Amino acid sequence: MTLIKPFISGTHNGETITTNLSLAISLIDDFTKREAIGHLKVMIKEGNINPIKNLSGYYIFTDLADGIYTVKIVSEFYFPEERVIDVSKIKTSNLMLKFYSKGPASRATSTRLKDVSKLQKGDIVEFNSPAGSVEQKKIIDIDVRTKKISWAEGLKYSFNAADNAVFAYGNPVVTISLKPLPSYPFCYNSTFVRGLLIDSGKNPVADAIIKVTDLNLDTKSDKMGEFVLYFNNLISENISFEIEKNGKNKPVNTTLKEGRMKSLGKIMFP
Repeated sequence: MTLIKPFISGTHNGETITTNLSLAISLIDDFTKREAIGHLKVMIKEGNINPIKNLSGYYIFTDLADGIYTVKIVSEFYFPEERVIDVSKIKTSNLMLKFYSKGPASRATSTRLKDVSKLQKGDIVEFNSPAGSVEQKKIIDIDVRTKKISWAEGLKYSFNAADNAVFAYGNPVVTISLKPLPSYPFCYNSTFVRGLLIDSGKNPVADAIIKVTDLNLDTKSDKMGEFVLYFNNLISENISFEIEKNGKNKPVNTTLKEGRMKSLGKIMFP
């Protein structure tokens, strides 16, 4: 999968316009661990700055001044999220590199460079050929002794001609995991528990934390007091979770079968 270009070029009145990539946001569904679904609104609160979504699914912000920004995400299927990000620590840099002898052939997962001292794991390398072939890979390993860098999947094109070029960019991607709302469209064979939290006055209890400590799972109740706990690769049918809010907590025990939905109805809290 192509990652992201470190710049976006266009033309205006015959002149080339270049904008520098400052930040890329990747939104991941906490249930499926894949790209988030549905309509997603992403913005930087300071100045109401909107991103451009590229073909790889990244929300990209360009030409940001160094500083701290608050990225806000609002969507139809997930709880809203905010993330404070210091752009000065992740802004991309363009570094031209040289191959040790010649570049990698197609299907290669590594290559040797003349210098790897300025590289680190997670950086993105981009290979270019005079014929116009371009591929980007994320570095997963660096052997300082042999000056070899490695990436996960084999190259589609060959870059072993003498005039091929290689560049490196700092990784500007910030990954944010989004937790599904109770209204999320779970598929029919998903494994999850639903419930409705109410207080002694039968009012909904919003923003309570619901967590399964043993499985490192957590979610929260929405403004209507509803919650959904979702499971992948369920091992035990006996599930214990805890509800917390304002220093108060309540343990809940239930049984659950893989591929089934369990409704607990109304739960009095605390």
